[in-house]
Amino acid sequence: MTIGVAFFVKNCLHYTQECLASLQVSSKYHVLVVDDFSSDGTKSFLAETAEAFSGFAADVPAEDRNMQGFSMILDPPVPSLGARWNLAMEYFKDLECEAVLLCNNDIVFHPKTVDVLVERLHAGDEALVTAHNVRDSMQVAMLNGLVLPSLEEASEAPHPDFSCMLLRTAAWEQVGGFSEAFIPCYFEDNHFHTMLKIHDLVAVSTTAAPYIHFGSVSQNQVPGGVCTGARFEANRQKFVEIFGSLPDEIDIPQLRKQFLGEKQEIA
Repeated sequence: MTIGVAFFVKNCLHYTQECLASLQVSSKYHVLVVDDFSSDGTKSFLAETAEAFSGFAADVPAEDRNMQGFSMILDPPVPSLGARWNLAMEYFKDLECEAVLLCNNDIVFHPKTVDVLVERLHAGDEALVTAHNVRDSMQVAMLNGLVLPSLEEASEAPHPDFSCMLLRTAAWEQVGGFSEAFIPCYFEDNHFHTMLKIHDLVAVSTTAAPYIHFGSVSQNQVPGGVCTGARFEANRQKFVEIFGSLPDEIDIPQLRKQFLGEKQEIA
C-alpha cells in the first residue's frame, strides 16, 4: 500500500520539526505539508526540507526508497481546516494513494505508529483508523521505548482521534469529502464521523498505535484563539442545523433516511 502523509501547519516551527523528525514509515509514502500563512520561519524550513529530499531522490531510485516525494501547498485560499484536508486528499488521490494519514503538526510519533495504522487498515474493512494519544501517561522521551501490544491485544474504541487519522481514499469519496463549512475549524471532524456512520462506514482508534498530541498549539498562538469562542459556538449551531442535534445525540437511522433516502437506507 502506498500512502499519503499530510501535515497541516500554521507557525509553531519547533513542533513541525519534531513531528517530521519522528515520522517513520516502512511502506511507500509521499509527504505533503499544507502551510497556512506561517511567518515564523516554517516556510524556509519546508523549502530546505524539499531541497534536501530532491538531492536524496536524485541519488536513490524510487524503487529503493520508501519516501517517494515531499511537497508543499503554501497559503491555499481556503477558509477552513476541512477545506485543507480536502486539498490533501485530492492531491493524494491524483497520486493513486489508497489511504492518507492526515495529521496535526503538534504531534510526535512512536517509531511504529504509522506502520501499525497501515497494518490495522489492511487487516479489516474500516474506513478510518486513528492513533491513540498517550500524552497524559508519559513524556516524549519515554515514547520510543514503549512496548506496543499486538493488534489482537490492543484495545479499540469507536471514537476516532482526528489529529492522527489514516483514511481510505475511497471512503472519503463515498461520503463526499470533508465539510468546508466550519470556519476556521472545529466540528468538521464530528461532521465527517457522522457522515461515515450514515454510510455505514466504521472508524476506530487503536492503542496499538500510540503517539503524543500536545493539543491546541495552533489554536492558542494568538490571543483569543485562531477559532474564537463565538465562532466555535456558531460552528456548534451549524452542526445542529445540519444533523438535528449535537454529536452524542444523533439519530443515525433517521439521518440515513434524510441523507440517503428510503430506498438506500442501510439495514
